[in-house]
Amino acid sequence: MNHRFACVLIAGVGMLSSGHHLAASDRIDPSQARVNPEDSTRWYDVRLLGLEGQGWTETKAPFDRLPARAEGVVRDPVWGLSRHSAGICVRFVTDAPTIQAHWTLTSDRLDMPHMPATGVSGLDLYGRLGDGWHWAGVGFPREVTNTATLASGLTGEPREYLLYLPLYNGVTSVEIGLPEGSFLAKAPSRPEGHENPIVVYGTSITQGGCASRPGMVHTAILGRRFNRPVVNLGFSGNGKMEPELAGLLAEIDAAMYVIDCLPNMDAAEVESRVEPFVRILREARPETPIVLAEDRSYTSAPLIATQRERNRASRAALSAAYDRLVESGIEGLTYLPGDPQLGDDGEATVDGSHPTDLGFLRMADVFEPILRPLLDRSDSGEARDEVETGELRLPATLRNSFGPPAEFADDLETYSSPLIFNDGRAVRLASDWTERRREILESWHALMGSWPPLVEQPRTELLGVVPRDGFEQRSVRVEVAPGGRMLGGYALVPEGEGPFPAMLVVFYEPETAIGEGSPLLDYARQLAKRGFVALSLGIDPSAVIPEASELGVQPLSYLAFLAANARNAMARMPEIDADRIGVMGHSYGGKWALFASCLYEPFACGVWSDPGIVFDESRPNVNYWEPWYLGWEADRSRPRGVISADRPRTGAYERLIEDGHDLHELHVLMAPRPFLVSGGSEDPPERWSALNHSLAVNALLGHDHRVAMTNRPGHRPTAESNEQIFDFLELVLKP
Repeated sequence: MNHRFACVLIAGVGMLSSGHHLAASDRIDPSQARVNPEDSTRWYDVRLLGLEGQGWTETKAPFDRLPARAEGVVRDPVWGLSRHSAGICVRFVTDAPTIQAHWTLTSDRLDMPHMPATGVSGLDLYGRLGDGWHWAGVGFPREVTNTATLASGLTGEPREYLLYLPLYNGVTSVEIGLPEGSFLAKAPSRPEGHENPIVVYGTSITQGGCASRPGMVHTAILGRRFNRPVVNLGFSGNGKMEPELAGLLAEIDAAMYVIDCLPNMDAAEVESRVEPFVRILREARPETPIVLAEDRSYTSAPLIATQRERNRASRAALSAAYDRLVESGIEGLTYLPGDPQLGDDGEATVDGSHPTDLGFLRMADVFEPILRPLLDRSDSGEARDEVETGELRLPATLRNSFGPPAEFADDLETYSSPLIFNDGRAVRLASDWTERRREILESWHALMGSWPPLVEQPRTELLGVVPRDGFEQRSVRVEVAPGGRMLGGYALVPEGEGPFPAMLVVFYEPETAIGEGSPLLDYARQLAKRGFVALSLGIDPSAVIPEASELGVQPLSYLAFLAANARNAMARMPEIDADRIGVMGHSYGGKWALFASCLYEPFACGVWSDPGIVFDESRPNVNYWEPWYLGWEADRSRPRGVISADRPRTGAYERLIEDGHDLHELHVLMAPRPFLVSGGSEDPPERWSALNHSLAVNALLGHDHRVAMTNRPGHRPTAESNEQIFDFLELVLKP
């Protein structure tokens, strides 16, 4: 959610377009600038702003990457490469319509045969746009000393900028040039908990070979995505895991260490050096996450056996070292696989080894889901302690809801593990889960029938508006399937300024949820009074069968498809925050919500009220076998009722049971999105035997407090169970 504000100067305080405050004391005094008498441009030394991306301040030259005392300690090639400014950047704020730069390089080698001058010796400028960064301009190096306009025609509003320095050259000086009358200020501090850097130690690839410009290295991309400083300690051809480098890295108070040296090490070096290197780091930094990264696959390896063997041997040695470290009791280690860092099409390098911009973007996409949970876990360490001490702001209604009772705590045997691939391989790493999740989803769609394409821009038609106490009740028709299929319902929009979090509420018909039925099923009305937009939709399950059968999709999966389109229609409403849309329902609606949230990842959360969260043929209401759920089969029917000799299993349900599937396989597709089971007679506490597998997947991904269950005696909701639902949604959608 992006909030943008005009600049305001009150009592010496400014506000940036991103909403951050800028203190007058952060401004750089114009008298400190060098003035160009020809055009009145003011040139500011970037050191006035503070440099980011350096692990030490006691450097021999201002833009070095290792401390001065490292000279003579590290090998000469490492020392020489440390004089390159890779990863060093400057953040600043200005209202200037034009931004220039003046910089002097340490070497006249401006480019390399396989890497352009803009990456080797150029500057790269980004501007903050909302909560993210957008590229603004590049400084082209043409000689040792350069002056360039990085960006012009800017809006002139105060904005934060990020300037990256050269990757494979050093600099003796860098100045930012602004027109007379424009101000320059230090950027706001990093958010609390984001001050410590990610330290990446590696090879020429880590240093940035062969990005077209400094901001396109995967380390820089990740820094922008995580909103964190990154210390780039890539040394071309010289990432060797030497003990003196381990000692230096251990001096940095890092948020995380990423060790990515395999491209510069053979299997024997990996076998002898990894464990001592990690032990030095771990002894100095016992709590800091350490990531051991495999080398990227040579993109020509499918055609060249020696390259395949090079990847295989070094990875086998690293994996063995990782296993020995873990077995010896070293904690906080994560293993990052080499595939699919560069993809599998062979198009992501300049020479088979060094990534292009496409390759670096792909690497960032692979690194991010592995690193983010480790950073989140580190950031939330204090919060987890608060849970244990009772200080976390969990509602009292949910204090004991995020884990099983003791008698079910260790039960992972009742249901098969979703952390086993179909071919028997185990899911060991968070990165493996992406592949396994896709496998589960494809298996279920294959059994239930594949969805048709979603509606690209689903419409919402407004039919009428009725003011209510604290919210507006809109009669609407929502496009939920191709061919203009519309479903009638009600959108309840609270008073006040949005965008708001939102819930899709599903049931037999839409009136019950807005308060025209059971008072304990008025979910939409209660949510609107609590500051949520609620869209109430309904359809009789028997009416679904003709539409679903025409598409060859099981009715319950088709209901999930309708919900997915409804969610996308909600995301287009200006009153709704598209990143905070969940889905909920009771009984039949609970089944609908379960399948919708599990099968369609854009749903932010799910609440399932007593649907029967596993197959249970002893419970008549857990009737997934019926044709309006999963038992539809062309030209074959069965009498209604529980499974028996004269009422056999049919449709996808029959195949699911025969193949040993159960709904816990769908639950895990939620991870790491949160969900609540509001259990009643159909979902008693023993259902934790299934939910334990969702806990296990979230733990693998580095998350906790994502799986909750409450319990009541009967099927119908109670005032207490509803309060637990609303408290849960406040917790996960209004953090």
